[in-house]
Amino acid sequence: MGSFLSNSVIKQIISFVIFSFACSYGVESQKYEFLKLTRSALNSGFHRILQYNALVEGTEGPTQILITETFPKDVYLDPYQIAKRLENNEIKIMTEEQINTEIPSYQAKPINVQLCSVSKSNFHSFELPIHLRYQKPHDCFVLGDDVAISLKNPTVYFRTVDIKEFPDLKCQKIEEYGSWSQQKVQIDTNFKVPVGCLQHFPLVGILTLVTISISTFYICSVLLKVNKKKIL
Repeated sequence: MGSFLSNSVIKQIISFVIFSFACSYGVESQKYEFLKLTRSALNSGFHRILQYNALVEGTEGPTQILITETFPKDVYLDPYQIAKRLENNEIKIMTEEQINTEIPSYQAKPINVQLCSVSKSNFHSFELPIHLRYQKPHDCFVLGDDVAISLKNPTVYFRTVDIKEFPDLKCQKIEEYGSWSQQKVQIDTNFKVPVGCLQHFPLVGILTLVTISISTFYICSVLLKVNKKKIL
């Protein structure tokens, strides 16, 4: 009887150890597999700011994240405005072609961007200034005075880092993120951009002609006065 109890106790102890090990392994393997990300649009008009807040659950830090964005042709970044961050590898513009900040949306192409952040904790917060391109004029009576623009869902890569590596971490090529945790995030970010109305074109044309005529008349009158003074 004593031997049976001993064996039973031993089996229970072994089962408990195996169960505890399995649970701890499961917790450890899932420890850094979840990230909460928000992306908010600040300001209005053609010049906006994207506010990113990210929380890596299961650790206190330090952590590193990389957000990959594919912005539609309606959105662009001004390389001169973010030159310092590009130099520091906080932002990488992956599109090979140089960004033309002057062309309208119907002549532009989407751009791929990587946003990198390193934090001593599990929380990341940063801003990205973006600009919205001018839209092709349309019939405002039918389509309205605005055009709706939606951003695609980003993909996020994240990991914990050794405190010895911080803060000399740079953006890496996407192929080098194989060992990182990866997560696709569902975020709805929408804009409304004012658009030119075809109904306004006659009025704009008349005002333009009047302005040019007045300016021409003024310049001619000034030149005539100058010439008269020279003759006298």
